Amino acid sequence: MFVYNSRGVIDGNAIEDLSLVVELTKHIHVMSKGDNEDSGEQFGDFFPSFLWILRDFTLKLRDKGKKITSKQYLENSLKQEGGFEDAAVRQDQIRAMIKVR
Repeated sequence: MFVYNSRGVIDGNAIEDLSLVVELTKHIHVMSKGDNEDSGEQFGDFFPSFLWILRDFTLKLRDKGKKITSKQYLENSLKQEGGFEDAAVRQDQIRAMIKVR
């Protein structure tokens, strides 16, 4: 299990700190039925479970004034930001790799 313990809100800096996850996925190659192509669907068989522990005692779980769950907060934080700069593309790649399914 990969445990990531952080403090504060989930923002661009927190996402960038998770670049280790991106580096790990580069080293995991899953071959499907003799093909030479990687199968992202099979990553779960080889990649460790991911647990993000977020410590922020002042965080209010609200979105546009409505209460949200911690899961919804994480999903909102992992939405693709878009953009064409290298940093924006890299952060969106990280978001896609750890997105809650």
